[in-house]
Amino acid sequence: MVAEALCDLGPCWFAADEGEGSPVATLELRRRLARGKALICRADQAEDLRPAFESGSHDWSTGAQWIVVEAESDTSGDRILPVLRSLLEKWELPVDWPADVSAIIQAGVDGDAAGCHCRTQEIERELCDALERRATLHGIGFRTID
Repeated sequence: MVAEALCDLGPCWFAADEGEGSPVATLELRRRLARGKALICRADQAEDLRPAFESGSHDWSTGAQWIVVEAESDTSGDRILPVLRSLLEKWELPVDWPADVSAIIQAGVDGDAAGCHCRTQEIERELCDALERRATLHGIGFRTID
């Protein structure tokens, strides 16, 4: 349901495990002294976003996953990839978001929640509407917590 709502909002970018999905980029990451890489996937449909919630390397249940929702579906990712790099290296929201980013979704505590950070209140309303619509379609109760 969450994947469907996010894809309703726009294309979603996330770090995936090797062999999951079709990576569109590879980011070389540095976290303090550690170095690594992240395979980046772009999902336009909910089933393509599933690996974001099931990744072993970027585990949702430990808060190690970020999903960046793109504002337009036809960008090259030039402005999305630096945002993802920053999220995966620093594990904090960027101070300044490019207009190409509608929302940043952060895996929550124990994987039972998600922090939904929207660039504007209008986008927040769109996301809440999409979540409520998808929850209703799946017979799931929905309410927002302020």
